[in-house]
Amino acid sequence: MSLHGKDAYFALEDSAGTVLRNMSPYLNSIETSWSNDVHDDTTYGQDGHTKRTGLTDGSITIGGMWDKTTDVGTYTVLKGLIGSDVQAGFEYGPEGNASGKVKESGSCVLESYSESAPVADLVTFSATLQVSGTITFGTFSA
Repeated sequence: MSLHGKDAYFALEDSAGTVLRNMSPYLNSIETSWSNDVHDDTTYGQDGHTKRTGLTDGSITIGGMWDKTTDVGTYTVLKGLIGSDVQAGFEYGPEGNASGKVKESGSCVLESYSESAPVADLVTFSATLQVSGTITFGTFSA
């Protein structure tokens, strides 16, 4: 089944680490990447390599409209994470955040933040977040 991205949801804790801020109204791209470390545990007598997974990892890249609205704007929320050691909570829902929809969540740190202000277009931003700890895969509840 195909899914249209228009309903995607992304929320990120502010620098106080207390409130999930819905960033979705300002975003036009969300890209997630989840991975496992893979270790070779081949022993003598094997005819082929055997593998074992290790720690998980992940990154999230978000982009969209630059906005400085108090408490919720992209600039406001992300600037507080620049130079900070805060592990901000996140929630991501490729289908939105209605009850029963897929939810991917955890904590992350800000790796990079950039802004673009072309003379004949809108000011936009892009940010990359690195997951810190375990990624939780579940569903949104009511």
